[in-house]
Formats: sequence, C-alpha cells, structure tokens
Amino acid sequence: MATAMYKSNVILLVLFTLLAGQTLLANEFRTFKSNDGVEIRARLIKFSESKGVSIILDNGRPFDVPLERFSKEDQEYIREWHKTTANLLTPDSDFEVYVGAQKSKKGEGSSVGGQMQYEIIQPVVRITNKEWTEDFKGVEGVVAVIARNVRSNNMFMVVTVEEFNFEHIAHGSTAEWQGKKGETSWYDDDGDGSDDSSGYRYKGTVIALKNRNGDLVYTKGTRSSWEGGYDKIKGLRAGNVYDDDLRNSINTSYY
Repeated sequence: MATAMYKSNVILLVLFTLLAGQTLLANEFRTFKSNDGVEIRARLIKFSESKGVSIILDNGRPFDVPLERFSKEDQEYIREWHKTTANLLTPDSDFEVYVGAQKSKKGEGSSVGGQMQYEIIQPVVRITNKEWTEDFKGVEGVVAVIARNVRSNNMFMVVTVEEFNFEHIAHGSTAEWQGKKGETSWYDDDGDGSDDSSGYRYKGTVIALKNRNGDLVYTKGTRSSWEGGYDKIKGLRAGNVYDDDLRNSINTSYY
C-alpha cells in the first residue's frame, strides 16, 4: 500500500512539473499550484470529496487528482467553484439527448386530379442523465420542427419552435418533454403519394440546450447546417420559410 501511494505521489509530482507553464488555450483555464509549489494550467471539470478533482490540462489531456495535492488556496477555490457549478450540465457531462416527432395523419381533402394531404407533428425531447452521482438542475432548451418544400430542396418551413426547461434531472434518470402540435400539408397530384406538386412535408428537427448559466451545451439538427447557437434557433418563426441553413428568411408565396 505504501509503495502504491508513493508511486501515485511521484506520478502527480511529475504531472505538475512537466506541464507547468504551458500556453493558455481558453478563458476557463487558470493556474493551479500543487502543495509543493509546482504550477500547471488546467480547467476544472468535476469535484467530489470522495473522488477528488477532475481536470483538463491546457494540452487537452484529462486527469483525476486528489484534492490534497493542490495548495490550500486552490483547495478552497475548488470547493467554492463546486458550490456554484454543482448540478450544472456542461459539454463534459455524461448525458444523451433524443429528439423525435410524433406524426399522425389529420385526413385528406379531395381535389380535382389529386388530394391534399395533412399531417400533425408533435416534437418530443428526452434527456438521459448518465452520471453516477451528479444531478442536473436548470437545463433549458429550444427545439424547432422543420418541413421541406416538396418541389425544392433549398426551401424549409418552420412548423413549430418552442422553448422548454427541466428544473431537475436526477442521475440515472430520463426527463421527457412534449411540445405543441403543428401541421404540414401538401398536394398529391395523383393521390398515390408518388408525385407531389406543392406544399411542405416533415423533414426533421433542430435543438439547442444551455445550462442555468446560459452556456451553450448541446446543439443537433437533422441537417448539420441547421445547427447553431441557442438564439439562432429561438429566433426562427413558425410559418416562415428559410434557406437550407435556416439563416435567411425567404419571401415567397409558393407553397
């Protein structure tokens, strides 16, 4: 046991020594000092009294370090940091996001030579907290349901766009949110679903999540070009038509 502890201390001493003085890569990184005065640049990820401190060095390498290996000043800083960041969802947190849409037919409307088709779409979001001990609190999100013009691959209509929030997602659990229903419609020329001449059909979704500090944590779209900041998705307007990256609104009466 003594030999194992000695080896652990030697490894940590080498870690603090070899990586001291490296270049700062991001604002979150700061200088930490070991209990024997060696400095490194690192960013805090997690902390618990039982498991110690998880850090990422400014070269991108992750390490777990016992709290007592830090100076007394840094130990106090880490504990204060933990008070403000406990239960905070971050990009480094262990979680999964599912975004889908429940679809149902509203009905059909007959017309000369074809049929109008209608579809009801309701977004569903599930967030699974895969952490062993850490809960998530204050998770906010925005999701948009997108439909594509049946005659153009570069015209997309926003069916619905909504914000939601989860006050508490316990570790090992899944939280679910269901949004309001939206409707799409298109004209089927011959009534067999193979030749559509106008309208919009469901294409997919785009979502963004942020934590209670307002930091963007996650974004994902059916098309990668849809992804972006929280405000980009929040700024979309239901019923508006956009280009293929959902940035520019298209003024058109073609439906």
